[in-house]
Amino acid sequence: MGYRKEGFSPSEVYHIFNRGVEKRNIFRDDRDRRRFRALLAYCFRRDQPPSYSTALRLRRQGNPAKVPMSLSKPGEDLVDRIAYSLMPNHFHLQLRENVEGGISKSMQRLCNSYARYFNTRHGRTGPLFSGPFRAVRIPTTELLLHVSRYIHLNPYVVGLTTDPLSSPWSSLGEYLGRERQPLICHTDIIRSIMSTEEYRRFILNHADYARSLATIEHLALEPTEPQTPGV
Repeated sequence: MGYRKEGFSPSEVYHIFNRGVEKRNIFRDDRDRRRFRALLAYCFRRDQPPSYSTALRLRRQGNPAKVPMSLSKPGEDLVDRIAYSLMPNHFHLQLRENVEGGISKSMQRLCNSYARYFNTRHGRTGPLFSGPFRAVRIPTTELLLHVSRYIHLNPYVVGLTTDPLSSPWSSLGEYLGRERQPLICHTDIIRSIMSTEEYRRFILNHADYARSLATIEHLALEPTEPQTPGV
């Protein structure tokens, strides 16, 4: 994956990725994950919303109409959110840009807002992320499906869950009809290609292979014990 700061195009889909500085955890508990997930739903609107903290205060004061937080219709936001997964020290997003500059503006809002929250809550200073987010264009429908599967299987592949179909911090539950929280992804893009059952099988059919491949790659990178000559 290469760094991308510009060159995004409306109607194109991208895989977005970023990790913590020095590979440190950017999510320490579920409260952090809930905040990031809420920001995903909030920071991508076309208008310039108030800060998320201000929005929460306005809602508590009885003004929810001024700061809508429900899932928008496809095409209404700066970007459409197709898939996400939150790992301990990084995140994956799959986004479709709707307006020129939409991804750059959205990601700036998201990362800056979350970094301010994280540093304030955990009493730290300095950059939270390792640098600019990374992005790779997804040029075909087939690749769009495969990248979404890669994102949704990430928690299972690295051992964060024992069930490939159950990860509370990815968008897979939205595709399988299991998500009870407010929805934040525009699932219509993939559902126009695959039914819920087809997508479930699509995930399962690759789960064990993806995990075994990750294990092999990990073992291949582990240092071996030095061998005594002639033994």
